[in-house]
Amino acid sequence: MVARSHRRDTLVGVLSGVVAIAALVVGSDVQKFHSSTSHARVIEWLCVAGLVIAGVVPVRHIAAALCRTNTRRCGKNTGAGVSHHIRVRSGTIGVLDARVIGIGLTYVTVRTEDGVLKIPNSVMLASGIGHLVSPDEAEPLHPNPSTK
Repeated sequence: MVARSHRRDTLVGVLSGVVAIAALVVGSDVQKFHSSTSHARVIEWLCVAGLVIAGVVPVRHIAAALCRTNTRRCGKNTGAGVSHHIRVRSGTIGVLDARVIGIGLTYVTVRTEDGVLKIPNSVMLASGIGHLVSPDEAEPLHPNPSTK
């Protein structure tokens, strides 16, 4: 499934890039074939719109494909991810127990008892962050010697 969406994002990104280049070429050459009539202006504006739209789409799709590739290469034990329950210790926000519900370019979105918060990445990078586990999943700190 991941490989299929990776191929799809790459294909959409490349095709949109080709459309963007075609819009750029047609828009720059339209003055050579038409005088400055309203028809030529409409074609130029359509090419500009096509260039903008077809320029944004490949960036989004190729970024998604790269993000999936990096996530796959890093493995699962690289830190807290989406749906992990964490404790954040920061001088800015204090101690915060939360569940990660989204990781973005500028913010980490977490759910706390008080609701959903968007914490800037700069605050998260300057904080001490650890995984929280439920009591039944936790290993005992001091094993009972009588059970050996």
